[in-house]
Amino acid sequence: MIPSLSIDSSLPELGTGRLLEIMAKKTSFGDALVIAAAEAYIPNASHFVTWDREHFINKLEMEVIDPVEFLRIS
Repeated sequence: MIPSLSIDSSLPELGTGRLLEIMAKKTSFGDALVIAAAEAYIPNASHFVTWDREHFINKLEMEVIDPVEFLRIS
């Protein structure tokens, strides 16, 4: 389930241990939060679309692409 977009919703709970594992691979705290949330809420996604592609390559199981690449394949 993807977290609600409502302003009143809570942030997803993410394990501190998992965040530290991700950060140990030279990942910033903010990027580690995004990676952990993607793993928790969209584990079966085939693609992850971001302008910061280089921050996430080889850190997610899904293919990491930028919006231009996404528009080419959709």
